[in-house]
Amino acid sequence: MKKYKIILVDDEPWALLGLKEIIDWDAEGFEVIAECSCGLEALERACTLIPSAVITDIKMPDITGINLIKELKKRIPEIASIVVSAYSDFEIARDALRLNAIDYILKPLDEKEVLKAVRKLKVKLDEAVENSFSENIVFSCQSHNSSKLNISDIQLYLYNNLDSDISLKDLSARLYVSETHLCDVFKEETGETIMSFLKNLRITRAKKLLTTTTDSLVVIAEKCGYKDYSYFGKQFKSCVGLSPENYRKTAR
Repeated sequence: MKKYKIILVDDEPWALLGLKEIIDWDAEGFEVIAECSCGLEALERACTLIPSAVITDIKMPDITGINLIKELKKRIPEIASIVVSAYSDFEIARDALRLNAIDYILKPLDEKEVLKAVRKLKVKLDEAVENSFSENIVFSCQSHNSSKLNISDIQLYLYNNLDSDISLKDLSARLYVSETHLCDVFKEETGETIMSFLKNLRITRAKKLLTTTTDSLVVIAEKCGYKDYSYFGKQFKSCVGLSPENYRKTAR
């Protein structure tokens, strides 16, 4: 699963720690890359780390959360945001929505409310990635009179959606080209078929998950796009020469 980079901002240490620990960010598809105690620090770190999103408190001593989002959008236009406040303030909520904030969370933080907001954020980021992919592909097709597809964008889309059920039919429909044309161009550019490329990506991810997590084999199979564990086991062994169980034992 693709992990989106996110920065957490709050000038109160206990609140910042609470935001970090209230949910399992990794399980929700996010990597917390910075925890900042003021807006100016967050602005500096964001310009270096380029996060996909920021969750910020509103009331801070240097700059407000609203002004932080304004400055961030000047530097990283596509950045998404969620604002946090101890006050149910209509004006603040309105300003946040004008800046296209995904949600507005009240303190004290409630786990269910945070999860709801973060999952909404994840959906918006996924949609942005998918739309960007489709727009880039369509532009590429138009620019080359549909004779040249942007293979790197296709590869990136496959990588970001390894846990999904991807078929040639759906992919070609998304790109507005025939399956035959898609397959021919991909193989000509890369030297391998789309399904072979996808299989190698999935097996590579499986190998990483087997050695870096304690996830069950069934869960790992699902994260790699295999709903049938038996089929996953056969595919893995045909590529690696070992079953997933034996690979985990020998690689650790």
